[in-house]
Amino acid sequence: IEAGDGYEALGQLDKEKPDLILLDIIMPGMDGYKVMSLIKDKPGMKHIPIIMLTSRDKLIDKMRGKVSGTNEYLTKPFVYEELIAKVDKYLFPLEQGLSA
Repeated sequence: IEAGDGYEALGQLDKEKPDLILLDIIMPGMDGYKVMSLIKDKPGMKHIPIIMLTSRDKLIDKMRGKVSGTNEYLTKPFVYEELIAKVDKYLFPLEQGLSA
């Protein structure tokens, strides 16, 4: 499911319950931090893993992401394999333990 901005993303959550969310910080209308906060406040959504995928790469941005509750913080340009590994970590946690 894809959304063009934070408001659309929140509207999508009223229709669908994703297993994982990829979220940018810089979006029109509402930034990713606000969207994440509202998602975490929704009943039954607090446990959904959120991976921030953003161009903001300063240490303060990464710290704010962690404090805000993101599970992972990846900066653009990102390594495709790293993104897939992070997604797999949350969608297939039992398989992660078997491969170690």
